[in-house]
Amino acid sequence: MPAFAVDGLAGSPLEQVLPGESAAPNPGAGSGGGGGGLGALSPGAGTGVGGKIGLNSETFATTSTEVHFVVESSKRTYWRTAAYGTYTGSGWTRSTETSPVDGRISHPGPDGERIDYEITLKKRASAVPTAYRPALVSGIENPLVSDNGAVQAGSSLSPGTTIEGVSFAPRNDVDRLRSTSESYPDAIEDRFTQLPEDTPDRIAERTESVFEQADADDPYEKARAVQEYLRSNKEYDLSVSERSNSIADTFIFEMDAGYCEYFATSMAVMLRSQGIPARYVVGYTSGQRVGENTYEVRGMNAHAWVEVYFESVGWVRFDPTPGNERLQRQQEALENVDGEFDIEDPGSPGEAFSPGGQGSDADEQTGLETSLNRTAVPGTAVELTVTYNDAAVPGVEVLFNGESVGITDRNGTVVGTVPDAEELTVQIREGTDATPDALETAIFDSEGNGTDQLYESPEGNATVLGGSSSAAGSLGSAPTTATTVSSNQVGRPSLSQSEEPTDTHPIDRTASIVTSGEPAPGGELLLTARIGDVVIDGATVRVDGQRVGRTNESGQLVIELPDRTGDVTVTVERDPISGERTITIPELTLSVETGPLGPNPFGAATVTARLDGEPAAGVPVTVAGEQVAVTDANGTAEVSLPFSPTATISVRTNGQTISTTLTGLLYVPAGVGLGLLALLGLVGYVLGRRGIGPQAIGQLFRGVLAKGIGGLQNGFVALVTDGDRYVVVAVRRIRSGLRTVGGVFTGTTSLSQLRREIGGIVDRIWRVVRSDAGSDHSSGEQLTVREAWNRFLDSVSADSTTTSTPGELADHAVEEDGLPEQPVAELRDTFREVEYGSRSPSDRLERVQQAIEQIEQTEGRES
Repeated sequence: MPAFAVDGLAGSPLEQVLPGESAAPNPGAGSGGGGGGLGALSPGAGTGVGGKIGLNSETFATTSTEVHFVVESSKRTYWRTAAYGTYTGSGWTRSTETSPVDGRISHPGPDGERIDYEITLKKRASAVPTAYRPALVSGIENPLVSDNGAVQAGSSLSPGTTIEGVSFAPRNDVDRLRSTSESYPDAIEDRFTQLPEDTPDRIAERTESVFEQADADDPYEKARAVQEYLRSNKEYDLSVSERSNSIADTFIFEMDAGYCEYFATSMAVMLRSQGIPARYVVGYTSGQRVGENTYEVRGMNAHAWVEVYFESVGWVRFDPTPGNERLQRQQEALENVDGEFDIEDPGSPGEAFSPGGQGSDADEQTGLETSLNRTAVPGTAVELTVTYNDAAVPGVEVLFNGESVGITDRNGTVVGTVPDAEELTVQIREGTDATPDALETAIFDSEGNGTDQLYESPEGNATVLGGSSSAAGSLGSAPTTATTVSSNQVGRPSLSQSEEPTDTHPIDRTASIVTSGEPAPGGELLLTARIGDVVIDGATVRVDGQRVGRTNESGQLVIELPDRTGDVTVTVERDPISGERTITIPELTLSVETGPLGPNPFGAATVTARLDGEPAAGVPVTVAGEQVAVTDANGTAEVSLPFSPTATISVRTNGQTISTTLTGLLYVPAGVGLGLLALLGLVGYVLGRRGIGPQAIGQLFRGVLAKGIGGLQNGFVALVTDGDRYVVVAVRRIRSGLRTVGGVFTGTTSLSQLRREIGGIVDRIWRVVRSDAGSDHSSGEQLTVREAWNRFLDSVSADSTTTSTPGELADHAVEEDGLPEQPVAELRDTFREVEYGSRSPSDRLERVQQAIEQIEQTEGRES
């Protein structure tokens, strides 16, 4: 809080000292937020104490120097991420119920000092670190708040996310806490004094003994007594890992040392055993100061502490872990990294800790301070509180920029309107209904009459009737030496201040614009204008320069966006306040990819939808007007195409529909059909050349059908008994056939060769069918040697039968095609003798016919 610029009043206030001390290196400091378990940046619904489960050792028992977030804050404080209300014996659980943050977050008890901060995450997080008690957060979408006052994100927050917040610390001055009673709301008492039924009685007995020894008779003294008992009787040690089903009992009675989880759990359980509401809290200590009001909060700052409930105050932090020792560990770790160390931590009320130092006494003074309950905005009312050493200062007059706004009440508060100025200057002077302490022993005699009795001022001067001098006066309960005591001739006293205490607070004129909803062309958004935690009502709103209305008393207005994509400028203005924001309406794009054959009814298409280049998940995809799919997390979906000349594919989201039409879907089927017709025509041509008429063709197809059905069984048996050879032959013939067809396009195969290959296949099928029907291949006529040789060539898979010798073809037929060696040799030798030796074939025609029939029968079985 700002300090006053008056001698005797000025001075830097101490760091916040709620229950929880200034920490030292890493007592329960751990790597929170990274990895599994709770993690201080990602707290779960439950946590164990000790061992390697939940938040424990991997979160709070390390000296990791990895930075988890960087914070700029008006005050050094702890950063809270979750609170646990149910003690299980081995650990803690919490309610996971949350509610949306809608405006200011409320908390029980009056507000204390205001804390403004900006946090930049360096690690992924699900919880938002906040100073307790958070009143306002911005910078994240759809924030949530738990019933324990912890702020969570609606979705995981990425590194680099920046969050702004405003919190108001509880009024935790020691005098106020000492004056509270043990009368608690039923809901608070029932929930936060809960203990398992099997909790050992000796915990309550030991706690009663601690209270008696400390002569503690109010809630504050009792909480402080338990805190000091644990610090005095337990060492700070990060290496322990004990677990049990009653971990508080184990730590109190059986362990000599532990870290923050053990200390915090034990303190909460001890207080609960005596009916004092307490809860277990996790988060981070203040971190290392690296610049003016700037702190790096590291893994080793992850921490656990206790919050104790005080009547009429609310929840107040207490940190029973030995803070100086913890900071000492952190200092050693940081010195190993960069050799620099600048850290201290606030602790429990009235404490501050530094490495190797001693915690400051609870009675340490913070001086005269002022705080506002909300952001100072011109024309708005604010509540200002005046405190001295965290205690309220009633009965003093407060001026805003020279204009009196009133007298502080018994809580030290006064309400005034913020002027239109660059900053708010607060002046404090003695109220008209107050009597200076400095006059109590001077000016009047015992009967109330004027007297010339001397009054010794601090400067050693005398004040007499009709005179004046400087004296030690007071502003309410705040002493000051900048006071002049005067009296008239009859002894009537008066007091004046030669210097009035002043303080300044910034006045903010720049409004922020928050919207709810997804920007879409022609869509609507709910706009909220605010400055900090102050909503701006009656502000004129413009969209792309066109006036669309004024904000209501909640600072809100529903605006309609233009029917287009791209950037839209939204402004709000209420003199002297103004604000501007650019809203981007993302553009929906669609891309469709098909296979190498292009779009066709036999293939699929991959649809990709994007919004401003980012994958659009969950988007419906329609084909020909019918929804067939929804895009996945990558914005993609695979769809089948219809048997139609064209197909229109559409996606719709964010108020936009975009379509693309695929054409030529029937090109591939048409090409396949034409190819089949051409093939059938070629087959018909070959059959005609071989003299096979329509009747024979019918016989051929009937025979092929019958042969195919019967061949299924034979083929299965053949594969089982001699599968390797048949597979090799099949692969070889398929490869040869593909080479032949492909050769038509590459020029290595002529059309006449293709016709001959097809003719050979047809001949083989024809012969197999005819043989089963009892037909002779020659229809009663004997074959010539050349006819037999040509039929033999139909059975050979050699690439070229025209350039190879009969011997090479015969070797290929036996070795590659698996044809019988003896018939092939007979046919080869006879062909040579007839073609090259001019020998008459008449005496060998019968053997030639037998040879070719054996070859074709062998080939038919393989087929």
